[in-house]
Order: sequence, then C-alpha cells, then structure tokens
Amino acid sequence: MTRRRNVETLRGVGRILAADRAQVLVPEVGYVVIVQQEVVDSSPAAGTEATPGALSARGYLIHDHFNPDVARALIGKAVELELSDGRRWPCLVQDDEGALVGRYEFRPPLAAGPPEAQ
Repeated sequence: MTRRRNVETLRGVGRILAADRAQVLVPEVGYVVIVQQEVVDSSPAAGTEATPGALSARGYLIHDHFNPDVARALIGKAVELELSDGRRWPCLVQDDEGALVGRYEFRPPLAAGPPEAQ
C-alpha cells in the first residue's frame, strides 16, 4: 500500500521569478507549500516497516492582496517561487486560484550577481 505523509509545511511571503530568473513576475505574494513523501508499506502485516519514497510538493498562492488576474496570466508557466528563507522552488501555476505544483527540488538562495552565473 502506498500513502503520503506531510514532511514540512512552508508559509510566508515571497516573490515569483521567471524560470530563467531574468525577471520578477510578482514582487510580493503570500504562499503555502506542503512537502509530502510517498511511503510504501512493504507488507500488510501490522508492525512491518514502511519504505520512504520520493518527495513531492504542492502549494498555493494566498491572494488577500493578490490580483487573481496575475495568477490567470501565469497559468501553465514554469516559474520559481522564492521563499521567505531565500530558497527557490521551481513550480508551475495550475489555475487562476494560484494552485502550484512542483517541477523540481528546492534550490538554494540566489547569490549576488547575474542570473546566468547561477
């Protein structure tokens, strides 16, 4: 049997960058990102160990002061959400509600300098 368990929930205010980091698409937006891990139970017997699997993340933008037209313009675009701790999450905007799905693992904060150097 396969199930998912929450590993981490990230909340904060960040910004949305173009996938190539050449442009800031949204300078400030609230977000929630939930990181989950797939867990495979190796046997149906009670007390058996579960095997940890792949990590995945899903999230959403919080639009208290966020224009939903901006989310509509981003639907289907590959972007990076820069988290409040500086890490970046390559993701895809799924709908005009601001639902996000991960494309790759989290990346370290941007260093000073031009995007092509990173």
